Parts: sequence; C-alpha cells; structure tokens
Amino acid sequence: MGRLAAIICLALWPVLAQAQNASNPHYPVVVLDRTAGIIGIVDEVDFRLPLSFERVLETVPAPKVLILDSPGGSVHAALAVAARVSGLGMATEVAPEGRCYSACSMIFFAGETRNAKGALGVHQISSDAGSLEAGQFALADIIEVLDDFGVPTQVVAIMLRTPMDEIYVFDAVEKARFGFDGSPRVDIARGVAAPSPVQPLAPAPAVRPTAPVISRQAEAVDLTDPQAWIGKTITGELISNGKRWYSALGADGRTTFVTTSGKRLTGTFQIRAGAVCYLYDSAQSSACRTPVRVGTEVRWLDEKGAYVSRIVAVDDSPLPAPPPPPATRNAAAIAEAIAPGTCALIVAERATLAEAQAFVVASVEDTRFVQGFLTKAGLIAVSVGLLKPEEVAPVMEAWTQSGRIPADSFCSDGSGFVDVVTLAPA
Repeated sequence: MGRLAAIICLALWPVLAQAQNASNPHYPVVVLDRTAGIIGIVDEVDFRLPLSFERVLETVPAPKVLILDSPGGSVHAALAVAARVSGLGMATEVAPEGRCYSACSMIFFAGETRNAKGALGVHQISSDAGSLEAGQFALADIIEVLDDFGVPTQVVAIMLRTPMDEIYVFDAVEKARFGFDGSPRVDIARGVAAPSPVQPLAPAPAVRPTAPVISRQAEAVDLTDPQAWIGKTITGELISNGKRWYSALGADGRTTFVTTSGKRLTGTFQIRAGAVCYLYDSAQSSACRTPVRVGTEVRWLDEKGAYVSRIVAVDDSPLPAPPPPPATRNAAAIAEAIAPGTCALIVAERATLAEAQAFVVASVEDTRFVQGFLTKAGLIAVSVGLLKPEEVAPVMEAWTQSGRIPADSFCSDGSGFVDVVTLAPA
C-alpha cells in the first residue's frame, strides 16, 4: 500500500470503525480508498458479510488491499469472503492498533500477501453446523481451505489446541516466521514458513475461481431443482480451490456423500422447500443446503445463506472409488524406536523421504540419534533423540532459545506414527 493511502486509512480508521450510516451503506465493509482499491472490514463477521462484500466490490474498480479489524464471527461467512479475496489476489492487513481474531483470521490467511500490523489471534475452529457429524465435515473442508491458502501446519495446530473461549495471539517473531509480516504467500512445505536453504520454495500461484464446467448430461437437469436430482449424482466444488465433492441421492432416500478428501458419509436425505437436507447415520440432526443460481453459477447455500461450494453437475456419473486402506501400523517397530516412558523429539516434518534426508544433512549436526517416522498424514517426521518426561520442558526451552532446534519442535509418544523409516541417505 502506498504511503499516502496508508495515511488516509489511518486517519479515517477510528471514524469508520464505529460508523454505520449513509456513507457506509454496506457496513461493516467500508471503502477506504476507492482509487487505490483499499477496502476495510471493521466489525463482526456475520451472515450478511459476503453480500456486503460483493456489493462493495461492485463499487471498487480494482480491489487490491483489505484492511481488517474484527473480533471474528461466522466461519462460513468468513470463508466465502476469503475465497473472493484469494481469487482477486488481494493483500490483507490487520489494522495498526486493531485486531483480527477467530473467523477474521480465515480472511486474513487468504491474502496474496499478509501483514498483521495489529493483533492476529486464533482458536479452535467452531462450525456453524448444528450437529457433530456436520461440524466434523465442515472442519475437514476448513482445514483443506487453510492448506490451500498456504497456512503453516504449526498455525493450524495452534488453532486446534487453543480452546474456543481463549485466543492465541501471535507475537512479532511468530508473525515473521509464518509469513504474516508482509511476505508473499508461498506454498509452505508442511509448515515451513521460510524457503529452505536445501530446497527453495517457489511462490504458489494465486487461487483463481473459474467458471463451473457443466457436463452435457447436466444440461438436461435443472441445477436448482433438487427434485430432479433423485437417482443421480451431484458434483460440487469448493469455490476457494476447485476441489470436488460428490453426493448420490438414491430413489430409496439413502445418500452417500464423498468429501473433497475422499471420506464417504452415508445416511438419508429429504427434499424440503427446494433444499436437500442430509441426515448422516451418526448424526442427530440434519443439515440442509439450497441450490441458488447467482449469475452463471449455482451456489450451495446453508441455512444461514452462507456458502463455500457451488454445484457444477448433476448426472449419472458413478461416485469415485473409495481410497485404498491406510497402511497397517507397525506398532512393534515404533515401540522399539520409542522406549516406554520416553518421547521422540520431532524437529521437522517433510512430504517425502528425500526432503527429510536433505533436512538432516543440512540442519542436524549430531546425527547419532536421528530417527525417522511415517505419520498418519503421510509425512516423514524427523526425530533427533528421545527425552524423558522431566527432560522435555527444560531441554526444549534451552535448545529452542539457543537455536539448536526450531521453535515449533515437539515431543511425540509415537501414537501419531504408522511406521519407522531410515533417514540415512542412500
């Protein structure tokens, strides 16, 4: 942002943050500098925010920067705005002396560049969904979106470990390490916020939503009429990244839902007032979604009018085949590598064995106690030795402060590992 624009924003911010009048008809979304393309969100994230944001975008020819000062609110409303921010390639900033907490952080993470000048805080993700099953489904999609935004895995871990009635506020060191200090958004390799000296990371291309591709079969089906969907397969995609999910609606009222990660949910469905209401087998309440045409696309709105997906096809396509079963856990090998009453000090996780070996060569001076583990997520965890419970806190504090191990290192009892791998280079 140019210096003049920054001065304008700072001068107007105290007024705009409290203004809801004719000058700001789409509050809490406000225009700070129309010519420079600077927009602000200055209050709670609620179900009205996506529509307000769209209306403001119509008045700003070239939106470039989004300034945030919000206590949070609706996760799904935040994700809808985040998808637009990412698609437009906008930069995001937390206002100086401002705060961006909870759901607001989802919007911040979507920025092409992200600069938290004020307070940035996160906590456990709570879904707008009413049931546990629907909440877990939403949580999986939210985590996928954060991954597509290049949010480090350490940040996601911090979110999941912080109770919903608390806020974890990142300090200046963490902002710099995670790329929240104005650095370009990168495709962060499993949580590493800075390019590695061994294998530099290339900037990730901005996610640009594309127009839905509708199959020829789907042209004969009304994408806004769920009654016409019975006996067919619905194909939807996340607006933020284009990843697809599938839902088969059987004539017997049964349904199978395949999430973007390949998880299969089964249950029943009903069509009520133009909405498809899913009740999964392990859920206690249903979750309804309504297809609504907006321009050239059909959005998949929840009960509150928020959306993260669109419908791209309804046809006779079969559901994708189930994924292969996960690898069998080699409990004996893990127990032998991590002795009872100890934990493995994990200093890095890498996507491939070659990357983990390269990390050891470049970053570990004493390799006598190095051991690798395959995690349930398919990553290679690098351990530099075992610690007893009474050693964990003092050793990690001393080694972190001296720079011997990364600040996001942790000690694992092995419950998240599948097998032991050899990290000695071939």
